[in-house]
Amino acid sequence: MTNQETEVRTRDDRKIGHALLRTSANFWFLVMVSGQWIFVAYILGYYGGILLKVGPEGLRSYSPADLIGNAAVIAHIIVGGVIIFCGPLQLITQIRARYPSFHRWNGRVYVVVAVINTIVGLYLLWFRNSSDGKFLQDLGTSIAGILTLFFVFMALRSALRKDFAVHMQWALRLFLVVSAVWFVRLMIYGWIYVTGGIGIDFKTFTGPALDIIHHAQYLLPLATLELYFAAHKRAQASSKVMAAGIVFAMSVLMAVGLFAIGKASWVPKMIS
Repeated sequence: MTNQETEVRTRDDRKIGHALLRTSANFWFLVMVSGQWIFVAYILGYYGGILLKVGPEGLRSYSPADLIGNAAVIAHIIVGGVIIFCGPLQLITQIRARYPSFHRWNGRVYVVVAVINTIVGLYLLWFRNSSDGKFLQDLGTSIAGILTLFFVFMALRSALRKDFAVHMQWALRLFLVVSAVWFVRLMIYGWIYVTGGIGIDFKTFTGPALDIIHHAQYLLPLATLELYFAAHKRAQASSKVMAAGIVFAMSVLMAVGLFAIGKASWVPKMIS
């Protein structure tokens, strides 16, 4: 094979690798967005129905003697729905290009509610809902919250500096850790669906599987994203193909978790 033929083949391999990486990212985004908006529909249909029909008294965590805590729970539910709905809109290229003003304002709303929801969530976790035997679970969720605040700062700083390539990377990281509450649900139900619940004590809802999942909720998505960033920069086609395969595999696992939680929880609660 001549040098020219080798160069042509290398360029073709890179094109194929880049196309596979882009396709896997698009597939991941499709699964992610569809799953998150189904989650929004669940929040509106289930929790919205309870609040409209029964009031806050109908919520499982309602406590008559804790007005601040009850308000925090309701705010957490409402703001959480806003975050999950607004987040994907920030990542759609066509919206950013055609409606830059909407992108900026939606982004401002997103970071404000992300900060509010994180602070409220940490308060509920450590001062209202903390319980024995779940320290590692609470720690994992808290780390995701701290990362949220850090990524908000980095995303805002890069945007103010008009370094939009770096801003997009921090925004993606922010999107993933904000979505940890969604990931953890998919991981738990997916694990139960596939294994029957190995490593989970269903009476106390503790166990090694849950401890691992509550840290995997932010570690696994962020690690996959960093792998994608690295492969996107590299020229080697093999790196792109490997990363595309991992991103595709993560998307399939998300789809399995989405099916499991939709079948076992979201759909039955919405139609009940």
